[in-house]
Amino acid sequence: MKRVQRGLWLFSVVAFAVVLFAGGYALAEPITYTENVTGTGSLGGTAFTNANLSFSMSTSTTSDIGGSWFTNSGPLTVTVAGIGTATFTDPDIQASMAFWVHGISWTGPTVTNFYFSDIGGNAFILGTLVPGLVDYNGSTSFGPVVGDPTFNSGSTFATTDGYLVLNGTSGESSFAANAAAVPETSGLVPLGIGLVGAVGVIRRKLTH
Repeated sequence: MKRVQRGLWLFSVVAFAVVLFAGGYALAEPITYTENVTGTGSLGGTAFTNANLSFSMSTSTTSDIGGSWFTNSGPLTVTVAGIGTATFTDPDIQASMAFWVHGISWTGPTVTNFYFSDIGGNAFILGTLVPGLVDYNGSTSFGPVVGDPTFNSGSTFATTDGYLVLNGTSGESSFAANAAAVPETSGLVPLGIGLVGAVGVIRRKLTH
């Protein structure tokens, strides 16, 4: 009987863990934000002119995400065509979305700004101004969308390959988000609950 009871106890723990795993797993999903632009500047002292710049942040959806805006953080890399890839070293780098409303927050037309920024240095690394108010919360796949680039010309941002300096851009920039597919866990919740219920039925039979 003791062996049976120990087996039921272990079975209960496993069933309960299934419920917790299935319920909590969906809270953190991998996501990658990217921005691309053609720009002129330098990386680690090496100048580039009209080169393709690709910025990428791979993180998860557990950060500060809201209903009509988002702010997320994680390691940010930049790839400059013809030079290579570097990782930003400042811990205050964020990916964000904000509404710039005409007459309220600024004087231009109302836009949605998707941007990477150094909040410690209060400077834009690169943003994409999309016309109008865009409904996106930062947690799902999205885009790409294109718009006018915004950045702090001449600002220096520390990377593993030296400072990145963006002095100018050509054409529009683009922003996209790619949420990685994760295993379907919705079926595990009722399975776990069913297992817990089965344990209860067996225990009642054994005690009568």
